[in-house]
Amino acid sequence: MDFQAFASLGLLPSGHTSVLTPGTGAALVPCDEYDVSLTILHPSGNRALDRTLGTVTVADLPLAATGIPALIGWDLLHRWVFHCDGPAGIFSLDY
Repeated sequence: MDFQAFASLGLLPSGHTSVLTPGTGAALVPCDEYDVSLTILHPSGNRALDRTLGTVTVADLPLAATGIPALIGWDLLHRWVFHCDGPAGIFSLDY
């Protein structure tokens, strides 16, 4: 997630780490870590069908310039069946 997303939620860092990114090559980039929970809202609006993950640790990376406030990685996606139709611009999660 980008720092602006954390700031908008009023979250404070829980620690620090270093990460490798495709844009930095072999250089480690220092970043803050945040402990967050994630809820995926069911499209029906039925809150009983929402999926909530317990606390996960996420890194603060500079994403604002991309227009994307957060990226969900394989560490979360592997928990569900993820279908993506890139050309159509649609995806679904089955759980």
